[in-house]
Amino acid sequence: MGQIDVGRAATAGFGVIARNPLAVLVWGLVFFALTILPLILTYGAIGPAFAEFIQNTPSDGGEPDLSAVMRLQGQMMAANALTQLGQMAAQVLLMCAIFRAVLRPQDSSLFYLRLGKGELMAGLMLLFIGVLVFMGVFGAVLIGAIVVAGAAAASTETAVVLGIVGVLALIVGGVWLALRLSLAPVMSFAQQGFPLVEAWKLTQGKVGSLFLVGLLMVLIVVTLEMVVFGALIGGAIAAIAGASLNEAALQAFFAQPVSAWSMQILPWVLGGGLVISLLGGVFTTLASAPWAAAYRDLAPPTDDETAATFA
Repeated sequence: MGQIDVGRAATAGFGVIARNPLAVLVWGLVFFALTILPLILTYGAIGPAFAEFIQNTPSDGGEPDLSAVMRLQGQMMAANALTQLGQMAAQVLLMCAIFRAVLRPQDSSLFYLRLGKGELMAGLMLLFIGVLVFMGVFGAVLIGAIVVAGAAAASTETAVVLGIVGVLALIVGGVWLALRLSLAPVMSFAQQGFPLVEAWKLTQGKVGSLFLVGLLMVLIVVTLEMVVFGALIGGAIAAIAGASLNEAALQAFFAQPVSAWSMQILPWVLGGGLVISLLGGVFTTLASAPWAAAYRDLAPPTDDETAATFA
C-alpha cells in the first residue's frame, strides 16, 4: 500500500481546473441545469399561491384556511423533493466526473461526464454513508442524552462536564468515521461496486494523512469562498446603494401583482444562479479531487499499470 502525498492530494483540484478549464465550466452549467434552474422554476410556480395565501390570511389573528395550508404544504413538499433529486443527481455526476478526471485523465470525452455503473454505485455508496452517519449520530446523541439526564439528577456540574465531553467525543468520533469512509465513494466509482469493507481496510492507519488532506482542502475552499463571495456581496451592496432605491419605490414595486414583479427580477435571479453555479463547479472540483488523488496514492496498481511499469 502506498502513502498519501498530502500536499499534492489537497491541491489536486487546482490541477484538474488548470488542465480542464472548459470541463469545469460545463460542470457548472450542469449544476445550474439540475439544481438552480429547477429550484427557480418550482418555487416560481409556487410563488403566486404563496402570495395569495398571505393575502387571504386573516390580519386580526384568526385561523387561516386549513385546506389552503395543507395545499400549500403539499406543493412545497413536492417542490423540495424535486429540487433535492436534482441536487443529488448533480452531486453524483459532477463528483464522478472529477474522479474520472483525476484517475483516468485520458478519458476526457463529454467533459468526463457519464451516466453509468460507476456513477450508480458511487451514488448508492453516498446514500448508504449518509444513512449510516445519521443513524450513528442519532444513536450517540440519544445515549448521551440519557446519560446526561441521569447525571443531572445527582449533580448539575457532573451533567455539564459529561455533556461537554460527550459533544467532543461525538465530534471526534464523527470525524474519524467520516475519514475511514472518505474513500468509499471514489472506490465505488473506480471499481464499479460496493467495496465498503475494502475502503475501510484501505484507510486503516491513514486517518492522520486523510485528516491533513481534508483540513488543507477545507482551508483552501473556505478561504477562496470568503474572498470570492465577499467580493460579490460587496459589489451587489455597492450596486444597490448606487441605484438610489427608496422605501416608496420598493413599496410601489412590490405592490404590483406577484406575476409582474417576479418576471422583472427573474433575469437577475437567473444571472445570479448562473454565477453561483459556475463557482460551484470550481469549488466542487477543489473539494472532490483530493479524495480521488488520495485513493490513487493508496490503491494497489492495476494489471495494466503493473505491465506498464515493467515494460
